[in-house]
Amino acid sequence: MKYSFVFVLFIICNVCTNAQGTKNDQGDDIYCHKMHSFMPIQHSVVDDERIDMHHYDIDWFIDPNIYAIKGIVKPSFTIAKDNVSEIEFDLTTKLKVNSITHNGLPLAYRQENGFDLVITLARTYNVGEKLTISIDYSGAPNSGGLGSFSKGTHAGVPAIWNVSPPFGSQDWWPCKNGLTDKIDSLDIRISCPEKYKAATNGILVNESIKDGIYSCHWKHNYPIVSYLVGVAVTNFDRYTDTLTLKSGKQLPVVNYVYPESVASSKSGTKELLKTLAFYDSLFIDYPYSNEKYGHAQFGFGGGMEHQTMSFVTNFSFGLLAHELAHQWFGDLVTCGDWEDTWLNEGSATYLEGLAQERFKGASFTTWKINKRNNVMSSPSGSVKVPPTTSAGRIFDGRLTYDKGAYVQHMLRWVIGDQPFFNGMRTFLQERQYGFATTPDFVRHMETSSGRDLDEFFRDWYEGQGFPEYAILWQQIGSKLYIKVDQKQSNSSVSYYEMPLPVRLTDKDGDKFSLRLDNNSNGQIFEIDVQNEITKLDFDPTFWLLSKSTVKKEIFSSIEDGLDNKGVTILPNPANDYIEVANGINKGFVIYDAQGRKISYGIIEGKSLNIALLSDGIYTICIDNQTCLNFVKQ
Repeated sequence: MKYSFVFVLFIICNVCTNAQGTKNDQGDDIYCHKMHSFMPIQHSVVDDERIDMHHYDIDWFIDPNIYAIKGIVKPSFTIAKDNVSEIEFDLTTKLKVNSITHNGLPLAYRQENGFDLVITLARTYNVGEKLTISIDYSGAPNSGGLGSFSKGTHAGVPAIWNVSPPFGSQDWWPCKNGLTDKIDSLDIRISCPEKYKAATNGILVNESIKDGIYSCHWKHNYPIVSYLVGVAVTNFDRYTDTLTLKSGKQLPVVNYVYPESVASSKSGTKELLKTLAFYDSLFIDYPYSNEKYGHAQFGFGGGMEHQTMSFVTNFSFGLLAHELAHQWFGDLVTCGDWEDTWLNEGSATYLEGLAQERFKGASFTTWKINKRNNVMSSPSGSVKVPPTTSAGRIFDGRLTYDKGAYVQHMLRWVIGDQPFFNGMRTFLQERQYGFATTPDFVRHMETSSGRDLDEFFRDWYEGQGFPEYAILWQQIGSKLYIKVDQKQSNSSVSYYEMPLPVRLTDKDGDKFSLRLDNNSNGQIFEIDVQNEITKLDFDPTFWLLSKSTVKKEIFSSIEDGLDNKGVTILPNPANDYIEVANGINKGFVIYDAQGRKISYGIIEGKSLNIALLSDGIYTICIDNQTCLNFVKQ
């Protein structure tokens, strides 16, 4: 299948909450993950259903002093349809194809549409036949999207690296660049001038220096999508940490860092080991335990989760936790469509938050506040990515990352910890080493929780905006009444039906937590209380993505939430007397606006004398069943 995408021009776009290089309240570097200058470029992405990829054998020569690449890429694949005589790969026409061969014999080819490499096979093939071809190419790559192939410097030393999402792999190497077919395995050989080293996916098989050229061979034996193939070349220092996984395996954590960053990197990567152990125990086993995890430092303003070797700009707690989380969410299970990018980025952002919750204590509160503030800085925008070729929209920090993370956080609140984490585990287990869409994720969460989550995801994944609550409360004797009004920041959602977290504080300082199942506007909740309530806090630990106001106030519509059994008060406002229809011979209690009992007795006649009451708002309760408000003036 073939898709055509057209990129629009982006200037430098700030789509993150904070700029990389500043400090948050905990002293960690605040970063922009995957956010950079978006380069104008036209892409034509091939997802050729005629071939099923198995293996790439790759030889690259890269000199960081020169913006160029030279390579021989040998893809091995199985023919997936009958009568196939022509296949397609993705590769920019700005790179020169020197030759394409099969079994040493040349194949005809053409480059067209900016990014299509069309190859004519030597004969017609049918389903199940296997072949390997060799593509020799060279030149100066494009650097589109997020900067798919980039050259920079650190401490005056040149460096080259890649950041390929969403469509950038074809800017620098010939591949099948869709979201349907993972490569089963890789062999990557990289050569460069001897004063440099190269980092990439998998495990280092061997390395050597000969005639002034450094060469290394890396092997990766796990399924991988093309945009997660990474390469970085500069004068790296290298060191290895080790972690014992819950399975008992010893996992090497291999770090390629700038010489000037060794001290800070060792502190950060050592601290990351506890986060790796946490993720390994919280979800399923680390997915690439037979190989490694690692980091390569690069000049991009953030991080990129290349499989088994994340590229990072620094070694702050949040950035390392985020990129590590992608080894499960994004690498092990990859979004099946860019509209579902939140499964990668929202999940990794939330796991970063879970690491904050586990290891940083109070900073998790700051993390939640920052995410909420960023999301609610604009009233619109959905987590679901609309049809687009804009890297800026796909990787929108406010929506894909922060709102996506908060959808996960709210889902955890709605269904509970155990169903949430069980659902995460079964999702990863079922979709491991493959692709997934949002409906796949929802299905696992519904199965785990036993709940229909259609409305939740319709509101929070497809819908735009967030709710704003007005909470009114009053106490009448041993009854606490809470009224909930809601308005929506965007008309795409008619009403957010959500359980609401409330915390009560009584006059003795004791605190009580409530969960109010709110499903309609103006809904009134009646709560039995044993003591005078002095304070009501709405969502005190920030479970919800919402704005709110809370007031202790007599609300005139309290009777709308109760059965008044035909009881009415006239006149209202009143001076000396009120007439209580259908109240004769019934007991009454009058409370003031502070909930204090002012008067009580039996209504013996049609009129009730209120002349001794001070002017103000009062509540009269009839037979401990019906409560009505009235004004004395």
